[in-house]
Amino acid sequence: MTLEIRSTDDLCSIAAAGGGFRLNVGIRSAQDLREIAASAVAGNARLIFTGIAVRTTLELRDIAAAGQGHVSFEN
Repeated sequence: MTLEIRSTDDLCSIAAAGGGFRLNVGIRSAQDLREIAASAVAGNARLIFTGIAVRTTLELRDIAAAGQGHVSFEN
């Protein structure tokens, strides 16, 4: 099972437990991505969000702010 098909709650739980991962952002809402990013802060996890071309600058900025340095973006 790939991470992309796991629920947002599952991904938040993994990140909050300290698990870092790479995730394609294409199928998630910006709100889901903010929640996942915030969970990475709680777990001190590193996340890499890929496929960011579909996101606006404002969305990426908000996700980055929620992640407080725990989220990186790749195209």
